Amino acid sequence: MEELQRLQIFLSLTPKNFTNSARLPCSNLPVARNARFYDRNNIIDQIDKHFFENPEHQRFRTLALFGLGGVGKSHVALKYSHGKTSVFPAILWIRSETKESLEGSFSEIASRLKLEGAEPQKHEENRILVLDWLQKTSRYSLVSTCISNV
Repeated sequence: MEELQRLQIFLSLTPKNFTNSARLPCSNLPVARNARFYDRNNIIDQIDKHFFENPEHQRFRTLALFGLGGVGKSHVALKYSHGKTSVFPAILWIRSETKESLEGSFSEIASRLKLEGAEPQKHEENRILVLDWLQKTSRYSLVSTCISNV
């Protein structure tokens, strides 16, 4: 039933809502940093190399940081993202510790991007708007996620 509701929401959105206009630059990065975090510049350099080697071959690039809980993956992503606010027009931090934080992240992003049709409490619609914008935008975006067991 939940999937049917999502499909109905998606189909109810009119084509005028699917535009490539968004307010840029846009960032919703958390400001809190861990004072005990060690720089890990070697990892930051590897991430940079991944995203920026062969710039003549512009293509969609992804990168996943993985490891045991508590080793600093989110802090590496946060440090890298803070250092790239002048490079990427959109840096979007998606919190996924709980279902509510995940829903709230998409609503916050839709609002900050000023996507047409975004409304504060319409989380599912906002998620669809953000995902559609990400698929259709031709500009660089950096999406950082904090993933947990949701």
